[in-house]
Amino acid sequence: MRNYLDISVFISPGSDGNYQVQVSSNEGGQGHSTLKLPFRLGDLAGVLFGVEQSKRGLASLSNTQNPADARTIEDFSVALFEALFQGECRDVLAKTEAIAESNGDAVRIRLSMDLRVPGMALAASLPWELMRRKGQIPLALSTKTLLVRSLSVPQPTYPPPFQATLRILAVLSNPVDTPMLKLEEERLRIAKEWAQLGNVKVDFAKPTRTDLLTQLAATDYHVLPYMGHGDIGPNGEGQLLLQKENGLQDPVSGEDLAVMLQDEPLRLVFLNACNSGVASDAQPFSGVATSLITARVPAVVAMQFPVTDQAAIIFAQTFYQRLAQGLPVDAAVAEGRKQLKNSKQAEWATPVLYMRSKDGMLFAPAQAAQPASHAEPSTSAPAGSSPPDPGILRVFLATTDQNLERRQLELAKRLRAEEWIRVMDFSLPEAPQDLELAVGKVIRQADLVVHLLGANPGKAVDEDALPDTIRTYPLEQLRIGLEVASAQLVVMSIEDRASIPNKQYEAKLDQLSQMPREKERLEFVVTEKNSIAEYVLSKLQEMREARQAALKSSVKDPGKARRAFVDAHVKDQGPANELADYLEKRDVDTATRTSGEDSPASLPYLDQTIKKSPLYIIVSGKVDKAWVNNRRTAARKAAAKFPCKLLIAKYSAMLQEPGDEDERMRARLEVVDTLGDPDTSALVDLFSSSGETRS
Repeated sequence: MRNYLDISVFISPGSDGNYQVQVSSNEGGQGHSTLKLPFRLGDLAGVLFGVEQSKRGLASLSNTQNPADARTIEDFSVALFEALFQGECRDVLAKTEAIAESNGDAVRIRLSMDLRVPGMALAASLPWELMRRKGQIPLALSTKTLLVRSLSVPQPTYPPPFQATLRILAVLSNPVDTPMLKLEEERLRIAKEWAQLGNVKVDFAKPTRTDLLTQLAATDYHVLPYMGHGDIGPNGEGQLLLQKENGLQDPVSGEDLAVMLQDEPLRLVFLNACNSGVASDAQPFSGVATSLITARVPAVVAMQFPVTDQAAIIFAQTFYQRLAQGLPVDAAVAEGRKQLKNSKQAEWATPVLYMRSKDGMLFAPAQAAQPASHAEPSTSAPAGSSPPDPGILRVFLATTDQNLERRQLELAKRLRAEEWIRVMDFSLPEAPQDLELAVGKVIRQADLVVHLLGANPGKAVDEDALPDTIRTYPLEQLRIGLEVASAQLVVMSIEDRASIPNKQYEAKLDQLSQMPREKERLEFVVTEKNSIAEYVLSKLQEMREARQAALKSSVKDPGKARRAFVDAHVKDQGPANELADYLEKRDVDTATRTSGEDSPASLPYLDQTIKKSPLYIIVSGKVDKAWVNNRRTAARKAAAKFPCKLLIAKYSAMLQEPGDEDERMRARLEVVDTLGDPDTSALVDLFSSSGETRS
């Protein structure tokens, strides 16, 4: 299966009616630009909405193009691309595409925006699926440049490994007071196309709320296709038209549908209804598709504009066929669009995919026992076989606000249910003066520190502290983590973030949210309280996959990231030699240098050192912090000259902990900087318990 390189495109409000755009990818780096919308949705009337046959929707749009506006659909498409991808953002896209092309990979553009922010619905309403470079085909019409929408809601879902039988619950609704649709034809088509998967069962629900809820309660379904009419309600909210018992239409809002489906193990909802993908200006988070995404449905296919009955059938037929052949859902959408390319209007841009899952492989053909992407790797393997699982991830749940103790216990229980996660035990010391030493020890050993913060700052460390000071257990552990943790995740619920009574505490959180720090080391998330456990799990899953990828890289090139340079002050020569011995036992070619009180300007040896050694470790012992910071600054400057990939770590020589030698050494090693996306296999070998010593 083709590998996809993700390009994240985040649009946020700017000034003077414009928007800010941030584009990033692991391969292409980051870029920023200002977006000025090139047109409004109504300007497309005539080239996009000029449908003459029966359409799946009751909301009307003018299909008369402005006589003064002679732009073609190609003009609008190019204008969209050039407005979004310009300057640095265009460079990130081009670089990622070039790397994908050279490796035989493809790219997936994830277009993301927070629709809860006023004014964002205007940007979201434009058909970004039309985008194309001048003189080229639209991006979304190729499986080499997939385009999905990924709203600013909690992190991607990770559906559990799929096990047959695949259960589908289809809903066909054509109320007697709405235009007639060819739904019986689609009923037969669904049964035929999905049957090709093997071990598939398709059920059909009566299009009433009562029957839908009854069948959902009786069986766990994976796919829910809806075929029928969609509409925009009187308050601007998106809705589907189910039926009452007498056959008349029964409008169901996106929120109501989300309530019906939020507890179901659905992987895909297909809304083959007009306007089901629309989010309005009045209530921008009320679109049916967006409501389902926030209800944790991994993927939703919807129609963002009026669509003819014929086009809806053609798209659905191709979409189901490609899924039956094992294609990812985003690639299947691209294939469906291709089949609509020959229509007079650009109806191929009407289907829109909202995807919250990490990739489009929601389920594989039934003959596959389990998708390869979900297979559990072995913890050990013979020589020449695939690389082993990098091991257990250790999580420290930092002390939290007393009001959140129950929520933290539930989170700990959920994490302990995963075999590859270890929640670290920890008890607060009796003496407050011992807090930093005790917390620092456990944080240094943790792969991820989770800080669950509430509306209040928590219990004070010093009971006799002044009223205007905030030195609480949650905030002190957060401060210590900023100094020594490898990775931190700070999580708050939306309700708590909006109801903070303490202004000083709120100012600290504002400062934290604006702190420039890599996402891998510090992430501050505000989300729904019921999504916190899911968010933490997704973060850990990302870390696990990164370790696995690093391990594979080191197996492909055993010499890569196996060279280290240890830089120490003469006062710390003994600990430096101790560290060098530790590295040599792990087959790391290590060079050691000790020096005196020199400045970054007098460190020319670092230029050649950094080029040869992708891992640079600074010994921090008896020497002062200024010396350590000088070395770190010099290393960064040296790496920027070439440029080269570099991992900068610090070895805390004065730290003393109980345990065996290997555990003490690992606890002392701390990553402090990464430049140029270095190979992190050194992390697996040196900073985790999975590294094996050489006898």
